[in-house]
Amino acid sequence: MMAAITAAKAGSEVILLEKNEKTGKKLFITGKGRCNVTNACDTEDLFANVMEHSKFLYSAIYGYDNQAVMRFFEEAGCPLKIERGQRVFPESDHSSDILRALDRQLHQSGVEVRLHTEAGRLLIDENEKTNQIFLDGYICKEPIYRKTPLGREIADVLLAVNRSYGKSDYIPCICWGRNARFASGFTVGSHIQIVGRVQSREYVKRIDEENVEHRVAYEVSVSKVDLLEND
Repeated sequence: MMAAITAAKAGSEVILLEKNEKTGKKLFITGKGRCNVTNACDTEDLFANVMEHSKFLYSAIYGYDNQAVMRFFEEAGCPLKIERGQRVFPESDHSSDILRALDRQLHQSGVEVRLHTEAGRLLIDENEKTNQIFLDGYICKEPIYRKTPLGREIADVLLAVNRSYGKSDYIPCICWGRNARFASGFTVGSHIQIVGRVQSREYVKRIDEENVEHRVAYEVSVSKVDLLEND
């Protein structure tokens, strides 16, 4: 349901197939009927309590963390509360309020829901456009290499991509793992080519001591990078 809502808000035409007689049937019984939505602890504490393979969840959690989940339901008209152990529940103590919030968002986002319907097979249109981008440009700022608290390697790269009439676009890119190690050795002026995808992330910008703004940043997540001979 969340995936369908997100895709629809991004402009996609979405059909949600549900084999049961209603959506979110399993959510209805979670948390003994109260629906433990998430946990309000710090992100690092969340990872520390994952029994196995916590690194696998890194990109998912940092891309849409517990605060984003809470904000989604609050804005969808479902007030939340935090109980012992930082557990988050609907203020009403009824999981049905979570389901109603999701159903409202499905409707408002224009998602077509088909109940009593199962997917038979997956059809892929080879000509369909995907989220993939190719960039050819030059490093215009020393890459910033760092490690996350969980030890994952990241390198921030600012790429200048020339236009045909003498101007450039400056594209923020992020490299992971061995690509991050490779990119850390780039210098200003290095000519590189990358393949990746455009991604967005929400962040909070503090304006002053009392005010903050929720903003969205766009960047290219790099899957392949090549260093070319300088011109």
